[in-house]
Amino acid sequence: SLGVPKMKKNEKSSFFPLRSCIRYVIIDSMKTKANKVKAQPAPFLEKVAGFMPVARGSLALVRKACGKPGCRACKSGRKHPAWLFVYREGGKQKSRHVPAQCAPLMKLAIENGRKLEQAICAEGLAYLDSLVAEAAR
Repeated sequence: SLGVPKMKKNEKSSFFPLRSCIRYVIIDSMKTKANKVKAQPAPFLEKVAGFMPVARGSLALVRKACGKPGCRACKSGRKHPAWLFVYREGGKQKSRHVPAQCAPLMKLAIENGRKLEQAICAEGLAYLDSLVAEAAR
């Protein structure tokens, strides 16, 4: 395979739809059985090689109480800023705390994930166009 790990039967991941797209657009297109049109994986892989780190979800800045009984910020209602990574897993929305120093790296990973999804969509459309053109011949 092309470095895209396969999902185990009972494995849950917030990246499953993205992995599915990668599988159907790249891997299955390279396994052309009766198709005369072959996908060209090298240009696509070169294009997306720089999209690491990658994540699918969003980053939210929220305010949370710390739980300390004498905290002035919590008593006044200001609370404390906290970053959350919000994602979907198994159809359910989930979130995880992101330390403040890691938030810029998570923002980059999320931006890269969106760019990767756009590239996958564009690759799939280009492949479909080539299949339609070949079928019309």
